[in-house]
Amino acid sequence: MPKLNDISVAHLMCRNPVGNGSAPVIRKEVFTEIATMQNIHGTTEPHYFDDSFRQSEDIECWIRIAAKTEWKFEGLSEPLTLYRINSASLSANIPKQLASWERVMAKLKSYAPELWSGHVALARAFQLRYLARQAIRQKDGATSLSLIGQAFKSSPLMLFKEPGRTLLTLAAAVALVIVPKNLYEKLEPLGISLVGRTQQMRIGMR
Repeated sequence: MPKLNDISVAHLMCRNPVGNGSAPVIRKEVFTEIATMQNIHGTTEPHYFDDSFRQSEDIECWIRIAAKTEWKFEGLSEPLTLYRINSASLSANIPKQLASWERVMAKLKSYAPELWSGHVALARAFQLRYLARQAIRQKDGATSLSLIGQAFKSSPLMLFKEPGRTLLTLAAAVALVIVPKNLYEKLEPLGISLVGRTQQMRIGMR
């Protein structure tokens, strides 16, 4: 459930409440402020997304807007887009996703080192937790446990910021490893249904 207002660079680094590139509506003036003529194709037209990124070009753009301009982000509570991930998609490739995210952080460090140093450890923890959940969806218990362990190592503060989501991710990762496959496959739809109903209730309360 994304944050809808008072969205800072730290929130964008840690949780990306904007989501993928199909979600936002952006004023033309915003793009005017972040336009660059540098691009991998050598053309002179203005570019807004960094096309040297194969992944994470959207979150890189959101972070750049927040860090370099005075524009504010606001969200709507209604679910207005659907986002599907399949096993062959870029979003399903966990190592590439992590490497791409690290590139985004390296770029942020190059132009906003104080922002980077103040939030990167917690942001990395949240990113690793997100990837652990991706591994859980792929039924890869060993990878999900490794990622959630790395997340705690990066910043234990993650547990205090979002205890429910963090413990749920850890529990699912452990269950994937120790619970027999046929039993896990019976329990998984129940867990997904419970989370879905909880989110619907929260949407209704907004």
